[in-house]
Amino acid sequence: MSQSNSGILVRGELSVWHAVGIIVGVLAFLGGAILVLCQLPAGWFVGGAGLVLGLSVGSVALGLWLKRTWLEDLGNGLVVRDRQGVRQFSDDQVVALALDTKKQQVQGQLKGVTRTLKTWFDNSPTPILMSSYIRTGYPDPLANLIDRLVARLAARMNADIDRGGSADGEGWRIERSHLLLGPSQEQAIPLADIVAVEVFEQKMCIWRQGQDAAIFKVPLGSRNAHLLPLLLAGRIPSPDQQKESHSSTGLGRILFERRPQAIGVALCGILSAAAAVGGIILLAANRNKMEGVLFLGIALGVSLLFVVAAIAQRYMVFRCHERGVFKANLLGEKLLRYASVATFTYSATKHYHNGAYVGTHLSMKFEPQAGSGAPPISYGASVQLADDDLEELRDCISRQLADRMAQQLSTGQPVQWTPNLVFTREGIQYRPAGMLGIGRKEPHFLPYDAYGGCNLNEGVFFLFVKGNNKAVMSEPCSASNFFPGFYLLLMMTAPSEGQT
Repeated sequence: MSQSNSGILVRGELSVWHAVGIIVGVLAFLGGAILVLCQLPAGWFVGGAGLVLGLSVGSVALGLWLKRTWLEDLGNGLVVRDRQGVRQFSDDQVVALALDTKKQQVQGQLKGVTRTLKTWFDNSPTPILMSSYIRTGYPDPLANLIDRLVARLAARMNADIDRGGSADGEGWRIERSHLLLGPSQEQAIPLADIVAVEVFEQKMCIWRQGQDAAIFKVPLGSRNAHLLPLLLAGRIPSPDQQKESHSSTGLGRILFERRPQAIGVALCGILSAAAAVGGIILLAANRNKMEGVLFLGIALGVSLLFVVAAIAQRYMVFRCHERGVFKANLLGEKLLRYASVATFTYSATKHYHNGAYVGTHLSMKFEPQAGSGAPPISYGASVQLADDDLEELRDCISRQLADRMAQQLSTGQPVQWTPNLVFTREGIQYRPAGMLGIGRKEPHFLPYDAYGGCNLNEGVFFLFVKGNNKAVMSEPCSASNFFPGFYLLLMMTAPSEGQT
């Protein structure tokens, strides 16, 4: 993102790839023309490809250039400069905001985010759009402006509600005692019945007491969705007031849910129909022959298998709730409360083919405590990009299990972290790798006051001792109970209050 005397460029940023595309297109066109003059037929193809490339990239670059917008933050307002001219607004003129961020990854690595901000001002029905790509490690130049506008708009809306007015967004309106939902706000929910408002699956969601699933979902980038938690936080019951609210499953509200994609069900249906049609065609081609009947029978059997697969996918679901995990399929349902979980394992394995990233396999495993009678539950998925919902869920579950591990540790009992790490009240017992990385040595002891920090790199945990820049041991993050233990480590080694 660039800056000039006109302010910060917040829309229409051109990249070096636009210039490269145009230059390559022009050179290919000229090269093709030379080949044509030399009476080489390939010149028509090279020149045509260059012309298409140059015109395509050039039109995109021209479109961006025409939309270029510059912004100057005045501290209590802003100045916008674009093709429409120069306009100045104060913070009090902001009537609505829409904020969204999307991660940009290459080869499975996070390279940056695209942040999009829409701002509506009074007497201006069309919002000002500010969209910028921010590379990893670089600050967002609009961060202070966004924080200020969100805080001031939320304060003004809260004051309006307190005076008996309302605050609204896309599909919702908040009044003093009710939340109104729907296109015409026809559904009224008492604020006392709302238990949470949080981001879930890249949407701002609201949960009602007694219902596991969110009763309302709205895209994060919709009008004023970003403000919902700030407007409802002081108006709904606190977690202490809610205690363990009623739940249809007993596991609390849903934090994560995955079902088979609809395309899988559709594909099974198409293959089932294709198999049946193929059997009929083979029967017709072999009339008055036993082979025709045999082919039809086989085809109908295959068709039936695809039908069963489609039905099975309709029943498949994996959910993680506040207090436990749920999994269902055609054969039945399984429930496991976090209080009964002995080990929780999370792994993310990146896969490459000929050096190119092809996806990441994510998996979670929940093993119950011995004698609990609860079933083990596992979940796996292959994704092209990192699944933020899964990672947030991993951390949420790990923190709960870490609290339970801390309670056990407070009674003086050692806590097994991973197969090679154990917590005690005085420190960490660890087993370093053997010679040449083969096997493990005898356990060593690291007091908490000698703990020198840790590092997570490419799915491996490294443990350090004070005064030693070389890690004393390493452990894969995919080890059983690694993440719950990792959060316990952060709790045990966090600086005491008042300590610098």
